[in-house]
Amino acid sequence: MVYPPEVELNSETMQGCLKELSGKYSDQYTSSGFPPKICTLILKELISTNKLKCQILDLGCGKGYVGEYLRADGFLHITGIDCSKSLLQTAKASKCYEHLEKHVVGQGELDESHHGKYDVVISASMINNDGWEKDVFHTMMKYVKMGGFIIFTTKLNLNQENQYEEEISTLSQEMHWKFVTDHTFYRYDKLCGGQGKFSNKLVKVVAYQRTDHNEYLIREKDRLEAEAIEFERKQREMEERIKLKEAKLNKNANERANRKM
Repeated sequence: MVYPPEVELNSETMQGCLKELSGKYSDQYTSSGFPPKICTLILKELISTNKLKCQILDLGCGKGYVGEYLRADGFLHITGIDCSKSLLQTAKASKCYEHLEKHVVGQGELDESHHGKYDVVISASMINNDGWEKDVFHTMMKYVKMGGFIIFTTKLNLNQENQYEEEISTLSQEMHWKFVTDHTFYRYDKLCGGQGKFSNKLVKVVAYQRTDHNEYLIREKDRLEAEAIEFERKQREMEERIKLKEAKLNKNANERANRKM
């Protein structure tokens, strides 16, 4: 039997072994802690339409990680939007996007050809930065089809709570969208050379499905009308009780006056 040569364990050889081990498991690490990968995994679970027909908008596409993962999974119609020309050049080099466009989200809108076009709108690395108002969610809903999905990495505060909880809850109550799923994890930060490490920073990816806000408006109108009818009914009952009470008081007063005569 031939045994492999012994390797002296020192800082250099250990570093090499750890690098090799990290390389072997990099896909697993990425799948469990890298926001663009998590977003695409959730997308695959939600989409039931043909991959060849599915239209996807990647808002804040950056270097194009989302596009790379989706293209590898067989999705073809991916549009990337970013404010950085240099990052768009990197994304273009990946050849994973059908269309790339330079645009600053929150400053104007994409042209109407994007409205209601997409089965899925993804924002893996944009919403989780500070400075966004509720309008950014309305913007995403404007681009997604009715019944389509919006998947994004949200921002957690120091108490690990969703920083946009109030805005998101309001949109849910008003039936702009409904909650589908979420996933909380520790971020895996990719570094140079394809290596990375897990951080102690919790990250949360959420998914919502666009619903018919007009249905909410109709329900709200019906509710207000029903409340108005109920209010009027109670007012009439109260007025009737007051009249009966006054009639009774008048009757008693008349009877007392008759007895004195």
